[in-house]
Amino acid sequence: MAAPNIASASANVNGKTNILQATNTETDIIASIATGHCARVEAVYATNIHASATGWVTLVLKRGGTSYRVVFQLSIPPNNSVNLLGGRILYLEESDALRIQANASSNIEAVATYEDVS
Repeated sequence: MAAPNIASASANVNGKTNILQATNTETDIIASIATGHCARVEAVYATNIHASATGWVTLVLKRGGTSYRVVFQLSIPPNNSVNLLGGRILYLEESDALRIQANASSNIEAVATYEDVS
């Protein structure tokens, strides 16, 4: 099925927020999008909770078994947050997933806000 017409008056839009403790392995912050849905990702915040060490984070769009880097090893100073999308919107289509990876398993917390449209 094709992605829904998000301008349709009959579209359902549900606001969602996902949270994740990022690790040094790519992990879904937004899991595979269901058939008949799309996701309008408004922000992905990454916060370095370490008091003294700079961390980095990579944001990956997974489509059809292939990973595409949206952000690659962006440095985040200690005790700071960054919107990885920089105020831009990202659309995920059916079966797409959004994944995050950090340089260490306990330094980066991530929050993704998006709309699930069907």
